[in-house]
Formats: sequence, C-alpha cells, structure tokens
Amino acid sequence: MRALVYLAVAACSFTHGAPATGNGSDAGSNSPRDAPIRDSSLLAPDAFEYRDAPTGDLCMASSNACSSAGGSCVAGTCVIPISSMSGATCPDAMPCRINCMTMNACKNDTVSCGNATSCIVDCQMMNSCQGDVIDCRGAGCTFYCRANNTCMNDNIGCTSETCTFDCCASNQCNNNSGDMPTYNLLGMCPP
Repeated sequence: MRALVYLAVAACSFTHGAPATGNGSDAGSNSPRDAPIRDSSLLAPDAFEYRDAPTGDLCMASSNACSSAGGSCVAGTCVIPISSMSGATCPDAMPCRINCMTMNACKNDTVSCGNATSCIVDCQMMNSCQGDVIDCRGAGCTFYCRANNTCMNDNIGCTSETCTFDCCASNQCNNNSGDMPTYNLLGMCPP
C-alpha cells in the first residue's frame, strides 16, 4: 500500500519555478504561449490611454457646446434642428448641420456657421431660409435648398471658396445680396 502512495505522489510532483518544456501543454508553465507577448515598440505611445470620445469625433469631444447650440451629436456632426422662425449658430471646432425642418423655419433671422470645421444648412420645407443674415465666413458652408421659395432674399457673408447653394426646386435662390456663393441651379441635394 505504501508503494502505491509513493507512486501516486511521484507521478503528481512538480518543481516550482522549473523551466517550461516550451510545448505549451503544461498548465501553469511560463511558456511564451501562455501569456500574451507585448512588444512596446510596435504600439503607439498612447495605445493604452482611455479617452472620453473616440479620436476624431470633435462633436462628442465637445458635446456640451453642441447641446448648448440646441443640437445633438450624430455621426460626429452637431445637428441642430430648427422648426420655427428662428436662427441658429453652430458651435466652434466641429462639423455642423442646421436642419430647417418646417415651413418658415430659419426665416428672418441669423444663420451662422461660425467657426465650425464644416457646415451644411438644409432648407427642407417651403419658405424656409428666407430673409436671413447668413454667416459662412469660417470654413464655408453648403446650403441645400430643397423646396420652392427657399434660400431667397438672404444677405450672405462668405469669404471661403466653399460656399455653395444647391438649388434643387423651382423659384429659389433669388434676390440674395452680399458675398455671392456658387449657385448650383438644379443642384443635386442628397436624400
């Protein structure tokens, strides 16, 4: 009986800290297969830093500025919905989109792209974006004039080469003054 106990103990014995056999089959061995190998020269210096917003998402990095402007961050852009005869001002240092969503929205007020990195003003319904003071002096702007009687009688301030009005309906983009943008009559307003 004693021989059987010695045989069982000898079969199960191990040496703590003994070098691994390298075949990866020994549980608990120090084999390179058991632990991930990290070669710090292959990683970016900040590879293990955590951030509140993904790199490149300027809107999420400054979401308070977007919400203060009446918008919310959607796919990296501050989207500001306007459904009344009022204006809007984009927050600085992020892409911006002002959606003038109802009849007479964004009318007789100021629509300002401010210092946004890019700016789209989407005039979606009849009589929207009329009689405004439009400020596109930062990175410029693109207006989508989708319905009849939109983008008319505006005073436009645009010092950028990227100021365009896509006129996608009839009787629009008329009687504007100030710095004249590029007009794309029968423009291609995206869906």
